[in-house]
Amino acid sequence: MRQIVVNRNNLTNEGTGNNKFVYRFPNSVVFKDSYIALSQASMYYSWFNISSTLQNNTFSITLSAGVFTTITLPDGQYEISDINAYIQQIMVENNFYMIDADGNYIYWLEMEVNATRYAVQFNCFEVPAVLPTGYTSPHAFSGIAFYPQFKIPASFNLIVGYVEDFTTPETTNDFIQTYGTGTAYAKSLDNTFSFISTVSPDVQPNANCLVSISNIDNIYASPNSIIYAITPQTGLGGLIQDKPSNYAWNKLLNGTYNQIRIELVGNNNDPLVMNDSNITLLFVIKEYGELI
Repeated sequence: MRQIVVNRNNLTNEGTGNNKFVYRFPNSVVFKDSYIALSQASMYYSWFNISSTLQNNTFSITLSAGVFTTITLPDGQYEISDINAYIQQIMVENNFYMIDADGNYIYWLEMEVNATRYAVQFNCFEVPAVLPTGYTSPHAFSGIAFYPQFKIPASFNLIVGYVEDFTTPETTNDFIQTYGTGTAYAKSLDNTFSFISTVSPDVQPNANCLVSISNIDNIYASPNSIIYAITPQTGLGGLIQDKPSNYAWNKLLNGTYNQIRIELVGNNNDPLVMNDSNITLLFVIKEYGELI
């Protein structure tokens, strides 16, 4: 039985994701009826669920009637509440809010989790024509009431569970034309439009770290180079240590090899951008019939 250790010293210079490794054998190795398995992994949970690399970090809102502003989320690890907080920050920066008599900020757009429906809910509150009595606001009211809007492009739509290019209506007439008096996924009540995602949101598209390795043909995986799935049991920045109790053996392709290539990818086979390169992977190789 052979054991090989892969760590940051084996990183390639392909890209900047710290996710591609090459292990070079001291001498050429002949594989014939040989099997390989991951025996141990150690790394930090350092990859993001929303980023420019994944191309899922932009959407649009309106801060004045009919004029969309593109919101670009900085690369990071987000929950829906974090995205909502960023939207609120943008609204504050653009004077798009009110403050009531008790000092509470009133925001006209909201993104929240609807736990009952396992969905993401958009709430669009009517922007009044003029500032209501008892409120203060830096916003320049236009004299015409309107509903601010969300517009959800491709990729980000998968995060929140809406169809590509989903756009909320601007006026009550627009709402009626699209939804009539309302549906299970769209309601108009008390000067508020509320929308519920129609498919399950995928807030964590890379919840697992998949270990992909050359020189194998795993007919039970797609792609066929996947040898193991590491599921973090910690939050962002925490140490992940995975030591399988039972090895998942995969047959190495017969042939003579100088190296093995390893790559860490996400659930959709997207390359993971590992912000921390402190990664160690241990593999064991055995011959057919050899006991472990």
